Amino acid sequence: MLCTQFAAAVDLIPTLDGLDGKVLIDVTNPIVIEFNEVERPDGVSGAEYLQRLIPDTKVVKAFNQTGVENLGDPNGSVMFVAGEDEEAVRLVVELSNEIGFDTHPLHGLKLARELEGLAWLWIHHAVKERKSRDFAFYLTER
Repeated sequence: MLCTQFAAAVDLIPTLDGLDGKVLIDVTNPIVIEFNEVERPDGVSGAEYLQRLIPDTKVVKAFNQTGVENLGDPNGSVMFVAGEDEEAVRLVVELSNEIGFDTHPLHGLKLARELEGLAWLWIHHAVKERKSRDFAFYLTER
């Protein structure tokens, strides 16, 4: 799991050995320094940008769309998982379900763009609107 600030991840990733063939769960969110929007490095998601840095690693975007409070007790809240490699996505979906999320796979790492936008919505609502982090997103099928 990559749980650093996005800028730190960009600096860290090239220094790591042994990632070839491994699954890297990207929990980062590329928020601009002014803390007012999502950054799009080279016009792609942060996850896609990291994937370019480590092309032989299976980058999967997950666990970035909610606050850390919900990671310890998800209570069936929604978690989307996006990636290119179907087996890697399946493994992360299983992990997410075991933790207690209502997990939904998304096929294609480019969908990490939307997940980073969803993360920004959660962050904005928690920090700038509600001033409280005691909520989660849920998905109800009808």
